[in-house]
Amino acid sequence: MLQSFARCAQPTRSVGTVLAVISREWVCRCVQDSADRYEELLLTRILPELDGVEGCHGAFVFRRAVADEVEFVVVHLFDSLAAVQGFAGENYETAVVPPDARALLASFDHTARHFDVRATPRGLTTGRTR
Repeated sequence: MLQSFARCAQPTRSVGTVLAVISREWVCRCVQDSADRYEELLLTRILPELDGVEGCHGAFVFRRAVADEVEFVVVHLFDSLAAVQGFAGENYETAVVPPDARALLASFDHTARHFDVRATPRGLTTGRTR
């Protein structure tokens, strides 16, 4: 299994190319009645605004039903913690949730988690040639 995964993943650094090296993970939950509206807001307004942040390479959005709620996990990819701070401010671990999004959420994590990206799926174009 691990060999199979290794063939599908690529390291985040290669000669001449530096891929996004920081991921920002954040989780929120909606009641089922507001989940579609939140997803639409996320995909049509919030994420496009964040895509314009210097050093941001976009996001993965995951959705699943959990009991009587819908959970979303949003994972952004950034060049560096400095790029994250350009978006989130000096206290970059604090969640950034616009008021119209808060109104649709049942709950959300008040902090985001950050990870060094060690591998990405082959063919994922999140990098920049330098």
